[in-house]
Amino acid sequence: MTGPRHIVIDCDPGIDDAAAILMALADPRLDVLALTCVHGNKPLDVTTANALRILDLAGRPDVPVYAGADRPLLIPAAADGDYYGSDGLGDTGLPQPTRGPAAAHAVDALLETVATAPPASIWLCAIGPLTNVALAMRMDPGFASRLGGLVVMGGNVAPGAPAEFNIATDPAAAEIVFSSEAALTLTPYDVTRVRHASSPTLDALAASASHPAQAVAAMQRSRSPAGSALHDAFALATLTAPDLFAFAEGSVRVDWRDPDRQGVTHFTARAGGRHRVVRDVDAAGFERLLVASLTALT
Repeated sequence: MTGPRHIVIDCDPGIDDAAAILMALADPRLDVLALTCVHGNKPLDVTTANALRILDLAGRPDVPVYAGADRPLLIPAAADGDYYGSDGLGDTGLPQPTRGPAAAHAVDALLETVATAPPASIWLCAIGPLTNVALAMRMDPGFASRLGGLVVMGGNVAPGAPAEFNIATDPAAAEIVFSSEAALTLTPYDVTRVRHASSPTLDALAASASHPAQAVAAMQRSRSPAGSALHDAFALATLTAPDLFAFAEGSVRVDWRDPDRQGVTHFTARAGGRHRVVRDVDAAGFERLLVASLTALT
């Protein structure tokens, strides 16, 4: 990776989204152009407010936030849950945002950002349900091919595995995205779910002078004293530290028509395949990256 890479993060924060967003903001090689928000971990109004709260935590009022799709393309929105607490950020007391979202719709912002930039200069990191991304691809057939790359957290490609949350929330959108011409890197749940931040890592974050690092430690420990999986942060790190990952080439498809299998993903490995899928990660190296990134934020 040489020079700044311009990225947009499409997200549904989410404590693992928070870690990913803060890692991106901490990396001087990344230029975070915008956060686009989608329904997912919480309803759209909450995920949008959470994105703004995370940017306030990082002291980045310059990064615009856009609210996008508030429901999946073809199926009803799932009932609101409290997997990450009632506020989606672990109920750790982050203040309410000091500003509101930008006026434009997230999909319009995605289309405008990519259309007005040089070809292949914008990378999109999609760490929630793929509704916004699919809508952008449907509205502009050239959108996918103009991206520098598309990083996705989602799917569960282990043989016989059940559907994963991001893909199952909007399987039709996932089908559109995986069928597109985008240069796509997938970080699947079957790799990320077994790799939690260790207690020493969370201790280091909590003991640092960085308020964002302290907040991530508190969010992680809101799930359990040992923390919870950092799914989205792994996906972000494939952009900045690809040497930490082992990838396989192939193709990913999604079951989206069968109501009993909606969101189930299948990966077929083959040389020269359109998709690159994470199959392993240097967990210790990732934790060092996590601590170095977050403790650099003040």
